[in-house]
Amino acid sequence: MTNKDFSYQEALRRSHQEALVTLGAACLITIVFWLGVFAFESSLIGWFGVPLWFWASCVGGYFFSILIVWILIRFCFKNFSFDPNHEES
Repeated sequence: MTNKDFSYQEALRRSHQEALVTLGAACLITIVFWLGVFAFESSLIGWFGVPLWFWASCVGGYFFSILIVWILIRFCFKNFSFDPNHEES
């Protein structure tokens, strides 16, 4: 993203929005992890001696978290400075 000139108050407001979106993403990732555990806890299927709930929650959750972080970086986070005299080099 390009650097946008925000006033100090706008930059603070934007950073708070980004923090809330990040908190929401962390909660979503945690919910997906536990859904993977509970959805497959009684499954007798497994690979390499590891039960299916592990693959769904840990490995699947890892790739899900990568996707969520990519979405946050691509669409939610902006490049800005709190310094009003900041010049991008």
